Amino acid sequence: MKKLKSLNVQELLSFLADNNIKLYIKNNKLYSHAKKENMNDCVREIIKVRRDEIFDYLKNFELIKKNSSTDISTCSYAQKRMLFIQQLEGTGIFNHLPLFFKTVGKLDYRTLRSALTTIVERHETLRTVYQEVEGEIVQVVLSISQLEMPVIDVTGLDDAAVENMLTTEVGRVFDLASDLMLRATLLCCSEQEHLLLLTVHHIAADGWSLGIIGRELNLLYEAGIRGESCPLVPLTLQYANYADWQREQLQNGSLKEAEWYWLKQLEELPAVHSLPLDYPRPAEQGFHGAVHRQILNEVLTEKLNRLSQAQGVTLFMTLQTAFAVLLSRYSNETDIVMGTPVAGRSRAELEDLVGLFVNTLVLRTDLSGNPRFSELLEQTKTMALNAYTHQDYPFDLLVEKLNPARSLSYNPVFQIMFAFNNYQQTALSFSEVTFTGISLPRELTNFDLTLSVGEREGCLYLAWEYATGLFNHETVERLANSFAVLLAGLAEEDGCKITIQSLPLLTERERQRVLLNGVGKKGQIVEQGIHHLFETQVQRTPDNVAVVCGEVRLTYRALNTRANQLAGYLRDRGLAPHQFVALYLE
Repeated sequence: MKKLKSLNVQELLSFLADNNIKLYIKNNKLYSHAKKENMNDCVREIIKVRRDEIFDYLKNFELIKKNSSTDISTCSYAQKRMLFIQQLEGTGIFNHLPLFFKTVGKLDYRTLRSALTTIVERHETLRTVYQEVEGEIVQVVLSISQLEMPVIDVTGLDDAAVENMLTTEVGRVFDLASDLMLRATLLCCSEQEHLLLLTVHHIAADGWSLGIIGRELNLLYEAGIRGESCPLVPLTLQYANYADWQREQLQNGSLKEAEWYWLKQLEELPAVHSLPLDYPRPAEQGFHGAVHRQILNEVLTEKLNRLSQAQGVTLFMTLQTAFAVLLSRYSNETDIVMGTPVAGRSRAELEDLVGLFVNTLVLRTDLSGNPRFSELLEQTKTMALNAYTHQDYPFDLLVEKLNPARSLSYNPVFQIMFAFNNYQQTALSFSEVTFTGISLPRELTNFDLTLSVGEREGCLYLAWEYATGLFNHETVERLANSFAVLLAGLAEEDGCKITIQSLPLLTERERQRVLLNGVGKKGQIVEQGIHHLFETQVQRTPDNVAVVCGEVRLTYRALNTRANQLAGYLRDRGLAPHQFVALYLE
């Protein structure tokens, strides 16, 4: 309670929003929207005590206004970056957001297509294209009569052929200058069984938006089956209004304080993380990836929730701090930097709008001095609340302002992402039709390492997405196992009081293996010169890379050949053993 009272209004609202508690003004009254378990007595009391202060803040805070109707408008900063990436990369297929469902029951094709058409009509960003006007890329809203939804008969195809067809459809490139940003494909397996694939481009939507599309599709389909009119309340805003508002905020100086905060917070940022890699980092970043999945059981999840409540922090803060400790221990670094996505919908008028509102915050953790976990957690809380307070500053503009040294081999600012997904998963439920969500294999990744966490049915579900050009699966699995051991150690009584270097990382099996390694036979060290040891290594791995210098790579065999050539040259010039040779370095 004391900790909440000490927060200013903006920090308090950010803290509440992080706990899925929304406060908003309607009809000149203050309202809240939250689940029962989140709105405890302590939170109710603090809102009651500070009601007038919160009301005045929200009342005076500039709302997003609907501008005069126009079909052409500026792009948001997130859209501009998305356009730049697509232009640079050529396809941008890792920005395709697929929704894939298996249906059982009698599905009405016409009603389904009509419902999807209404959604595209309703949310202008789904029918927005991006064109150059007077040297600037702008949003142009298209009109639409009927959304195309091909119905493909796959009754004679095996599962592998169907999966290949779906993967091909997901990867089909959007033409951002002419295509609608939502595609629908229906595969007919039998009269009672179908596969529905919706593919949305990230420039028009984010994870939250997919939930909106699912909810509206449910309502529209049911209304269509019953012959009723559209049940949805008309939208008062469109995404273009948000993009205009964002530009105005930057022009009128409203985000100047946020800009100052981020530039100060990220001074002298490490260029790249120090996690040991399994493979040399390539000169140009690859986007091939894989996922390792992990589940933390109900008992551990409950303990972590109780620990978070006792420390006065959110579960997100506890997990993010633990992840920073894990990265620090594995990399032997104390300055740990990661990104985290935020919904970017801190204003109530944006909650039902499809669009690319998600922003990225940079979380920087100082682990120097080997603090107790509880001390580090308090530091994380302050850092996270400050980040939430300044979350409206566009990450893409921040990268421009920071102007870090650029490299084609890694992302600027951070290469590791931590995501805590607390929005509802997209679900469909039609009368007389059963829907089952299916995940398509993901073989692309935007970052070196991404840890995504979601809480469902009392358990924590973790997805470790990694770049296969940098890490092998065994390494990521070992990271995941260490994280589980670390969290279990924290969840024990007084676990938070342990210094971060003393927290456990090894499973019992790994610990026993380390102990066994220490009781084996003592080997006899053979006195050999480094050149003899090197030649032994050449015989073992002649084709492995030994030296990398810029674009030049030499195998052990090639390096040994060059070394022998140089030795022969020096000997021919009369050099005797134990004589010094000068080196000239540029």
